[in-house]
Amino acid sequence: MTYYDEAELVYLFSGAAGKPGNGISRAYSFKPDNKDVIINRGSDLSATRIGKDGLLEKGREQLLVNTVFTGMTTDGKPTGYNNSVTTGTGTIGALAGDSTKIKCEVTNASGGRFYVNETVDTSNQILCSSVFVDEVTGTAPPVYQLVRGFFTGSGARVIIHAALKDGVVISEDDLVEAGHRYSFVALYTTASVHRFGLGTNQSFDAVGSVTISKPQVELGQAPTAYIENTSTSSTKAVDLQVDEPRFDYSKGEPRLMFEAKKQNLIIFSEFIQSVQAYNASLSFGRLSPQGALNAYRLTADATSNGHFFTSQVVSGLVSGRSYCASIFVKPIAGNSCTHVRFGMADSTATTNVVYSYFDLTGDGAVGSNDEGSNSGTFEFAGIEKLPSGWFRIHLVGNIAVTSLKTVLFLSTDGSNPVAFQDSTAAVDVYGVSIEQYVAADGTANGTKAVTSYIPTYGVAVTRDFDAPMTQNLPSSAQDKYSFFADVTQGEEAASNKAPRLQHSSGSIPANCGYFASGTGNKSFFFDSNAGSGVNRNMSLTKSTSVDNIKYLFVVDNDNLRTKLYVDGSLFADTNMPSGSDVRAMTSRADFDQVRLTASDNGETDFLKTVMTFPTELSHADGEILTGATSFKLYEDMATANNYTVHV
Repeated sequence: MTYYDEAELVYLFSGAAGKPGNGISRAYSFKPDNKDVIINRGSDLSATRIGKDGLLEKGREQLLVNTVFTGMTTDGKPTGYNNSVTTGTGTIGALAGDSTKIKCEVTNASGGRFYVNETVDTSNQILCSSVFVDEVTGTAPPVYQLVRGFFTGSGARVIIHAALKDGVVISEDDLVEAGHRYSFVALYTTASVHRFGLGTNQSFDAVGSVTISKPQVELGQAPTAYIENTSTSSTKAVDLQVDEPRFDYSKGEPRLMFEAKKQNLIIFSEFIQSVQAYNASLSFGRLSPQGALNAYRLTADATSNGHFFTSQVVSGLVSGRSYCASIFVKPIAGNSCTHVRFGMADSTATTNVVYSYFDLTGDGAVGSNDEGSNSGTFEFAGIEKLPSGWFRIHLVGNIAVTSLKTVLFLSTDGSNPVAFQDSTAAVDVYGVSIEQYVAADGTANGTKAVTSYIPTYGVAVTRDFDAPMTQNLPSSAQDKYSFFADVTQGEEAASNKAPRLQHSSGSIPANCGYFASGTGNKSFFFDSNAGSGVNRNMSLTKSTSVDNIKYLFVVDNDNLRTKLYVDGSLFADTNMPSGSDVRAMTSRADFDQVRLTASDNGETDFLKTVMTFPTELSHADGEILTGATSFKLYEDMATANNYTVHV
């Protein structure tokens, strides 16, 4: 008999995101088949994850309606579009034989304008407008005549990049060619009108035509894969949806993510060109962790001084609270810059709050750290190497100021970077963040945990929590049972406990599980109510530097005894605390639920496996399930024990 056969509930989170069901994506339950995990983060698309290919994945949204040009007639606008402009001698209309494409043609060199346009109601945001060119005849137009965006009202447009060809920066005066996708990227302060066709900016004074298809407007600085939208009234969101479980592959194996509600206070997390570079330059168009050409390269100049850049300033912070700053950094092969100094400063300085050095060689390492006089207290720093070769670095400090910006210095050896001189020193950078903890009621508190990246394009963005999930156990009450979990949990408050068994009624304090209890410690607890005011409690702490942990509770309620296996060995075999006010549980009803998350906002979990058994597993079972002695790889254990692996 296998563990799968013996178990009453099996969650094996080792595969792709779940299946759609009534508009809600799920993570499969293997046993029973009606206990799938339902996730709902509200209405935002701000969550990210590291996908199977090692790249950063985001939710995406097509902001245009009717991208297949339904209703387009000769010189008439498609359904849902503001206008179809026809001036001069020529035509615009659906392509014969393929109505998803439109042909814009000027037949007299005296000039003309032939385009469709649609308004996108997003202001103070960076938008990328793009279109595919299927055919060009006669004189080819420049890019600015093909795709362009404008304000609907007064104001000043800030052009980030005039034009892109297949995601690569070019001049907006370059002539278009068939078989390529052209984009225009800009920051708009009001709702914007996006034009596609000939003469979008001014009259096209030559004879020629373009056939175009696949128009798209989206948040960000680079075009992503085309999203077809057949709706004539609604936008279309794809990829990482608000109701989709997030499987993270940053450690190679997939883990189901449960994260608290967090906010990135940096309003332009990726528009690094908008910040200040000192004794250095920033060049756009480098390959990012997203796999798009929307990262920047920071390159030193010949000055014998510090080479660095600063992010936008975040104001209105609370003195005496902890804030976490983070950024993605990628070293360049053969380059002298092998280290960086990253930290937080106030609005007028570059080093006066907290900072750390980070080694970008090998798997990466955190170096020395420091703090400014009376400006902040350094708490800790961390570095994570992603499968793409990028590092994500972060540090946390308790601040004594009310405004912050991030600062990143180039360095060659992890020492003072102010004086080194190398005009070839460079790193690639992407995705800046300053986070605070945001509770369910909107109040802000300090946090010591870095969470998954939250992209922003002009405003501070809040990612809602992955809704806490509880599941009723499927079997009848049992006096002997076992509970197994394979989990990675960050540094969190000791009051947060998950995954765990619990009672569905809050008036009965029944809990069985694990939580992080400080640096290097993991705590395990068993407490149950046997009647009003009658409790049994057990609390054990294991010192470990490993974030990932496998544990198994084996409970013999008949004999008031509990065993705990942790990472391949028996950690505790103990009688439950006794006394005159202690009596045995009379049924397994004291534990009738499994909970995968502790609270809305108090934790970050990465789960691989959760199983419950209505039996008392053996000593050998405890060693095998929690250990790495018999099986070096998680996949080997799953195969040997007949787990159904979700792929």
